[in-house]
Amino acid sequence: MAEEKTNYSFAIIAMVAIVAIVGLAVMFMKAKALPSESIDTGLQVEQLGVSTDTELFYDEEGNLVGEAASATKCTETDKGKTYTTRGTTKLGTQSNKDECVAAQDGGSVPHKISDYVKEYYCENNKIQFEVHKCNGLCINGKCTTATCSDYDDGKTGTTRFKTKGIAYYFNQDDVTDSCNGDKLKEALCNKDGKATTTDIDCTKVLGAGYTCIEGACKLGCQDKDPGANTPVERYMIKGEAIKPGSQPLPDKCNGDKLQEAHCVGGEANYTSDLNCSIEVGLGSKCVNGACTKPAAATTGTLKIVGNTKLEGAMLFLNGKYDQTLTTSEAVAEIKGITKGTYKVIIAKANCKIIQQSAKIEAGKTTQLYFTC
Repeated sequence: MAEEKTNYSFAIIAMVAIVAIVGLAVMFMKAKALPSESIDTGLQVEQLGVSTDTELFYDEEGNLVGEAASATKCTETDKGKTYTTRGTTKLGTQSNKDECVAAQDGGSVPHKISDYVKEYYCENNKIQFEVHKCNGLCINGKCTTATCSDYDDGKTGTTRFKTKGIAYYFNQDDVTDSCNGDKLKEALCNKDGKATTTDIDCTKVLGAGYTCIEGACKLGCQDKDPGANTPVERYMIKGEAIKPGSQPLPDKCNGDKLQEAHCVGGEANYTSDLNCSIEVGLGSKCVNGACTKPAAATTGTLKIVGNTKLEGAMLFLNGKYDQTLTTSEAVAEIKGITKGTYKVIIAKANCKIIQQSAKIEAGKTTQLYFTC
């Protein structure tokens, strides 16, 4: 009897062992590793974020198991469509951050600030997105309650004037930095939360040579005449006008005339011919791109003041006819008289002839009175 029980127990153990061996074999067959290139998973091994020599294991329903399974799970940091929080959505090595877009155009144009947010989220274990219109402005990838925001590519202070920026205005036309001649019309948000502009003098704010070009203060052109503080001093110094990226434009002569290089609207150009004798002084002429010093004065001016119009009066100097006055006024100036002492005669019809002595001094004016 004891021998029969022993044989029965041994038979049960043998049967359990056989079942266990068969079960292990089935599990091994179902979870057999297959070469990655033979599996149509929709994802490459590299996209899973695991090593290229990682073996991919699937259960009997075709689902990945093991290390690769966790790499194919879609995750997001802002827990779904949360428009006021900037989130990151990941799947394998793919990673997308919520971003602001220019308009509801499919989200193809990202912006730092706009009216729309491109919101990424997970759905059916895939990365999806929605372009959502904010109830306010989208700033840095999330919806805010702000109705106006001034953006100059992250620049602040006076350096923002060097960048063409924009003032974004919710549900209204945005205002962009622009030029008004040499001045910058800087777009900004006023105290009422609306987009507007203010005029900025680029030269005063940023220094010599800065002017407004394409909506920003830039070093468009510099007029260099070292040591000159007045136009006359500029003409007497050979300088140059310099525009970045171009050859300097030097002052030059055109015969006795000066062509002064200067800046106009951010461009280097020449003035029309300048007469040095008029601009600087009698006797000055253009030499090597600059007006020379005027000659020492050797002439003076005779000023005649009458009690009636001087038109038609004849002027004689030292007994010689000089000219007939043509002015319709009671005052006449005769310039360029060589310095010295003269016997002056003024004769006008129906008036008494006036004879006086006048001393003409260099660079000065001598005055005589004529009474008719």
